Amino acid sequence: MLNNLVSERKRAGLTREEVGEKIHRSEYVIGKWERGESSPSLVPDAINLAKLYGCSVDYLAGLVDERTSKGMVA
Repeated sequence: MLNNLVSERKRAGLTREEVGEKIHRSEYVIGKWERGESSPSLVPDAINLAKLYGCSVDYLAGLVDERTSKGMVA
């Protein structure tokens, strides 16, 4: 589902553990998402990841090429 998770985490300079701490999920869960073994629920996980990374959920999902959408509130 979320094709850009690894690149956005690295762009943000965060480890899986740090992401997990910030969105209240385990490092193990973040790794499963990044490997495509499971997907974050749309609410609140994907929204929290998009806010943390400063991009849109659509971008994380690979639905658009632009990191942000017009009118997006991060």
